[in-house]
Amino acid sequence: MGVARWKSTGTDPRFCQFFYERNRCVKAGGPRAECACAAELDQEATAEAEVADIHATFLRMLAPCSGDGQTKRANGKPHWHVDPGHEAALRRHLARWELDRGGVDDTSGASHLAHVAWRALALAWQEGYRP
Repeated sequence: MGVARWKSTGTDPRFCQFFYERNRCVKAGGPRAECACAAELDQEATAEAEVADIHATFLRMLAPCSGDGQTKRANGKPHWHVDPGHEAALRRHLARWELDRGGVDDTSGASHLAHVAWRALALAWQEGYRP
């Protein structure tokens, strides 16, 4: 049996209207490429995969910044929720990046721009942004 593919009925993406087996639309009886729902299905799957890839990539980029902060908090630095130094650190990392594009932070090994992104997200959280 081939891989099953489906088109959402619009109420719940887990419930299907069309079923695909071995690249043929079982309902329409023709090749999958000729079925109207195939393009929509492929576009949805591609968009979901892209979002998942972006999130995974960005989390890997931010992880060393978080680890660096944990080490510093163990030595008395305030918790990120209340740390008043995010804006200054963001500006410091941005300035370092401007001097040495492609350079990395001495303690974390992460890109200065990754630290800028981390600090910007922390500031957004402190200002009340909650997705």
